[in-house]
Amino acid sequence: MQDNEIAELMEAKRRAGAVERKDEAWAREANREMWERWHERPASERGPDHDVLALFRQVPKGSHVLEYGAGAGRHAIPLAKAGLKVLAVDREPLAIKKARELGREVEGLHAIVGDALHPPLADGKQFGAVLSTQMLHVLREEEREPFLQELKRRVEPGGHLVLEFDADHQWIQLPRDWKPLKTGREGIVEVLRHPETRLLEVEGRAPISSEEMQEKLEALFPYREWRLSVKSAPRFHAGRGGASVAMRMLVHATRRKEKV
Repeated sequence: MQDNEIAELMEAKRRAGAVERKDEAWAREANREMWERWHERPASERGPDHDVLALFRQVPKGSHVLEYGAGAGRHAIPLAKAGLKVLAVDREPLAIKKARELGREVEGLHAIVGDALHPPLADGKQFGAVLSTQMLHVLREEEREPFLQELKRRVEPGGHLVLEFDADHQWIQLPRDWKPLKTGREGIVEVLRHPETRLLEVEGRAPISSEEMQEKLEALFPYREWRLSVKSAPRFHAGRGGASVAMRMLVHATRRKEKV
C-alpha cells in the first residue's frame, strides 16, 4: 500500500503477531461467499464500475468484446446494451446462469462457462476490446503471467485492453459486532487501529505488489506497440465480520496498429 500510515499500521499488526494463516480452501470459500453476498445486494449497490465503462466510449459500436471473469454480467450487459458484441466468460456456472437470466433480452450478449487459463477460444481469435475486472488478484502467483499473456494476445491491432484488479491486498478479520463507521482511506485507518483486528494471510498466495506490477505492465506493454495508462486509488470493503484493504489499479492499454 503506498500510503505510509496504512503501511505502518499493517506492519505494526504483524510485529504484534496479529496475523492468522489460512489455506487455499479457505480462500476459495471466502471468494465464493463474497460472490454470493454481492448478488444478494440490491441492484443499485452492485452495478457496473463506471470508470471501467467510461473507457469503452473509445470502442466503436459493433466491436467484438471479450470479458474474462464476467460474473453475472455486471459489465457485459451494459456494454452489450451500448451496441457492443460481448462474449462473457466465467468459470463459475452460477454466475453465467445469472448473466443469461439478466441478459436474456439483450442483443449482442453471449455468456459461456470457461477459464482464461484454459481458453475456450481458437488460438488466433482476437477482439476489438478485452476486459477483466477483479480477477487477477485472486489467481495464484504462478497463474498471473499466463493470464496477462492471454489477455494481451486476444487484443487485435487498434484494440483496447481494460484490466482492473487489487494490488497490495490484505484480508482483515474483525470482531463480529464491529460496524464500519467510515469509508475510503479513513475507513482503512479506522479498521487497522481497532485493537481486535487481525490480518489474514493465505498460504501460497502472495498479494500483488503495486510497485512491481507497474514495472511488469510497462514491460508487458512496450511503448512502441502499446499506449498504456495506469491509475490507482485505495479501496476498502467491509462486510459481516471481515474487510479487505487494497490499492485498486485500473489499466487501459491500446494496441497500436503500427509500431512507432
